[in-house]
Amino acid sequence: MGERPPVACRVCGTATSDGTVCSTCKPKATTDQQPKESKFSGKKEWSHLYNLARWCGKNGLRAATLRRYPICRKCGRLPSTHADHVIPHRGNLTLFFDFKNLQGLCESCHSAKTADEIRDRAKPPVNCLVNGLVAGQG
Repeated sequence: MGERPPVACRVCGTATSDGTVCSTCKPKATTDQQPKESKFSGKKEWSHLYNLARWCGKNGLRAATLRRYPICRKCGRLPSTHADHVIPHRGNLTLFFDFKNLQGLCESCHSAKTADEIRDRAKPPVNCLVNGLVAGQG
């Protein structure tokens, strides 16, 4: 019998030997590890997901989200320009491609939400030991 033909990756469509997800699309971060930033671009290792046709194509999730929410879901005044993940995906493919986890936001609301998420990630959890002391208590 001959060798099995390659099967397309379920995420990006490139050829894989087993027909699941190619090594590029597999999430590399676990829930207890933050993905590394690229040395060159400063972007997270999941930034390639935003270039997939499933996300950015004419009928991709980004376009569908902006059609579904033409007005910013936060301020309700300006046109939506960003398809925002309600729950940050951090490389989790299920969250990344979940249409119910997307909302349309304008530029300023998206920037403010992103800044809040970055600031909140920098804070230690309440009652977490930091240098032997309990953080988050006054």
